[in-house]
Amino acid sequence: MIKFFCYQIPRDVSQPMYVEYNNRITEVKYLLGHKSYAKLRQHIELIELLLAMSVFYKRVITNLDSATKFSNTVFNSSKAEYIKIGTYKMTPQESRKIYAIVQSFHGLMQKYKVPYQLITYSETKEFLRAVNNYKKACEQREKDI
Repeated sequence: MIKFFCYQIPRDVSQPMYVEYNNRITEVKYLLGHKSYAKLRQHIELIELLLAMSVFYKRVITNLDSATKFSNTVFNSSKAEYIKIGTYKMTPQESRKIYAIVQSFHGLMQKYKVPYQLITYSETKEFLRAVNNYKKACEQREKDI
């Protein structure tokens, strides 16, 4: 599932994403063997998707979001034409495009009512608890319809 999120991302950025995803999914599969998470076993594809999404968020979206916040501050409070990051020059137009990407991600989160606890956890157990709560909320929404 992580391959979808790493498509056309440079290797130096995608490699840590693969490593984190693989480590987390190994831990998820181990935890799904325990009684307290047994009900989630049938939803492994959803878990894999949400896990990949969380890794992408932590490794890509948060960095892009920080970059746009910083660049917008600089561009709005000065007459700078670009911000030099190493040999790269970020322009206000590029900053706006990056901001649009970040907003699109947040829009997907809102559209599918994915809680931020699913992507901002520190331990895999927290992630699985959030998945379980998300699953229950989705089931409740279906009942209410």
